[in-house]
Amino acid sequence: MKKLLLFSALLSASISVNADSVDKEITVEKAGTLFSLVSKSDNVTSLKLNGTINRADLVYVDTALTTVKDLNIKDVTIEEYTELGVIYPANEIPAQCFENDSNLVSIVLPSSITKIGDYAFAKTRTTPLENVDFSNCKDLVEIGSHAFDFNSSLSNVDLSNLKKLKKIGDYAFCQSNSSNINLEGCSALEELGERAFAQSYELTSLNLSGLTSLKSIGNRAFLNMCKNSGKEAPLDITIDLSDSSLDSIAVSAFQSTKVTGIKLPATLRVIDDKAFYLSKISETTFYGAVPSMGSSVFASAALEGTCYVMANYVNDYVEAGFVNAKAIEDVNAINKVTDNEKEASVYYDLTGRKIEGSPKACGIYIVGGKKVLVK
Repeated sequence: MKKLLLFSALLSASISVNADSVDKEITVEKAGTLFSLVSKSDNVTSLKLNGTINRADLVYVDTALTTVKDLNIKDVTIEEYTELGVIYPANEIPAQCFENDSNLVSIVLPSSITKIGDYAFAKTRTTPLENVDFSNCKDLVEIGSHAFDFNSSLSNVDLSNLKKLKKIGDYAFCQSNSSNINLEGCSALEELGERAFAQSYELTSLNLSGLTSLKSIGNRAFLNMCKNSGKEAPLDITIDLSDSSLDSIAVSAFQSTKVTGIKLPATLRVIDDKAFYLSKISETTFYGAVPSMGSSVFASAALEGTCYVMANYVNDYVEAGFVNAKAIEDVNAINKVTDNEKEASVYYDLTGRKIEGSPKACGIYIVGGKKVLVK
């Protein structure tokens, strides 16, 4: 009986020790010393770091603390680090730092970072990421090439209201299989790189509103979007880029997408070959003149579907092959603008030319892809 009681006590102590080691919070006083504060034998599965760290600490999590599944580094500061002559700048998730064989599935990113390096979380690892929390990254300027490439379980990419984000690099979220991509309010975003969100087969929700600085969308950036989720029937999603500053859409940018609508801004000048080829788009809206178009830009469903344009461009769009081009109804498109809105908005004239500052003359302008009346 005594032996049984002793065994039970030892068993409880073992469970308690293991339970205590599962969740761990550590403050790193000196960057590069995490290895001295926690080891693989601690069996930590959920780790929160505070203080100051560098690339060596993050690589240590990736290569040594392989039991860690949830990592919270919201409150850390990342110092500059040099290794083999390569400088990894401060306030960046260093390039290739989580490319090994860790079991990490969830991460809360630091509030202090300005960049996520190339291949930082690229999936050469056994376990793909499932959740990345960008919500604290208010100073983030760039997401590097291949940063989250091949993380096929990353179901939600929410970059909304990251108002300093200027660039999403080539292949940044390629083959993530995200069901939701939200870029709403990324008002400084200028560039979406090649295949940035390509192969988002399971997408069911897309928000591109408020991308007022966006100038270019790269080659195959959204290739095969909704391939699986829209397999039976195209999804009732409209790709709304009407309030962007887009000048060009590259080759095959939205090829084979399974959505129903697209709205394009007055600033658009060039649409390259096959940009919307084999897509299921059946309703198009253009707020400017007919852009220069490459070969096979739109599938027949778009050319034969409804095409809404400014009244003075209807004939031009018919000649360009949009046989059902019709005027956007002024009664629905024109709104009065308040003084506050006048100062805050980006304006274009009816030919698509950007107005510097607010309009000096009364008249009709284009704001956010819609005609507005300035008195």
